[in-house]
Amino acid sequence: GIAPFLGMLDENKKHIQIEAYLGLRTEPSFRLYKKQLEGFLKDKKLSLLNLAYSQQDEHIYVQHLLKLDGKYLAKSLADQSIIMICGSLAMYQEVMETLDTISLEFNNSPISAYSAQIKSDCY
Repeated sequence: GIAPFLGMLDENKKHIQIEAYLGLRTEPSFRLYKKQLEGFLKDKKLSLLNLAYSQQDEHIYVQHLLKLDGKYLAKSLADQSIIMICGSLAMYQEVMETLDTISLEFNNSPISAYSAQIKSDCY
């Protein structure tokens, strides 16, 4: 799920603000991407990296992180930001439900009002 985003980050030559929410099973699974993502952060190709580990003790999912950043995400949607989602269809559904809750709470409109700003590649 992360491979397309790594390519996009690599091509971010204009240093456009990109914030990522990455869900992995365990912290050791991050090792595959750590060096490259840290390089993107250092080179300002990635502005912020939020990590969620679903199979660690806390069982944190991307949706939990999105809820914590709900007000910010709602403002980002209102400001025409693009949200890109890649991963399983089950994860996609849960993320969209979370985004819908956030959008209704802070923007008084369903996430469907922002459908042109949601891009996904889910399987």
